[in-house]
Amino acid sequence: MKKIQLLAVTAFLLLSSLTALGQYSQTVVNNYATVNSKGSVAERKLFVAGLTDSETAELWRYHIDQRAAYWNQNAITPLTNDQTAALAALKSALTSTVVNSAETLAETDSTFDDLNAALEELTRHFTEAQIAEFTEILGSAPSTLEDAIYQDQSTNEFYALQCPRGKICWRMCDCAVTSLFCGSGCMANACTAKAEGCGCFWLWSCSGLRIR
Repeated sequence: MKKIQLLAVTAFLLLSSLTALGQYSQTVVNNYATVNSKGSVAERKLFVAGLTDSETAELWRYHIDQRAAYWNQNAITPLTNDQTAALAALKSALTSTVVNSAETLAETDSTFDDLNAALEELTRHFTEAQIAEFTEILGSAPSTLEDAIYQDQSTNEFYALQCPRGKICWRMCDCAVTSLFCGSGCMANACTAKAEGCGCFWLWSCSGLRIR
């Protein structure tokens, strides 16, 4: 009986995810296909940089739903109700206004309140590596060292999705001083401007180093 109930819940969540995907325009579907055709994150960022603010916001919302649908179809356990609600809040907070303002507004600006609250809620229900799949890796997961997210401080080795236990790593290109998602570990004095954007949803132009 429990197995049947689990299958029913999984089917419902998968149907819900596919229904959400059906709400998007053909333009965003085409843009997502273009992103996945690019061989590196640098090429993907260059393409996204040429989109309008609304197209960028919609593209990331579509990506979140794509990852959720994949999760519900392939994971051992589907997304929980809390996880699904957290992702819905994240999508709702990711507006074209936020995209437009990310590079210029201060950390205290209320424009980012909803986004920062949604990101903080995400940390209660997902691991850091899982959050990266929704917010930092647009399209398929990284497969080369060029696309890595972590770098070991001692050996300079690169890791794709998470810093291995016992290692001390730099977090690559994610610690913008305008994003509360980085927390108190952000070293703002180490910021380096990156015109192609980096960090959460690739919105931030100034990225500092963060120690895990």
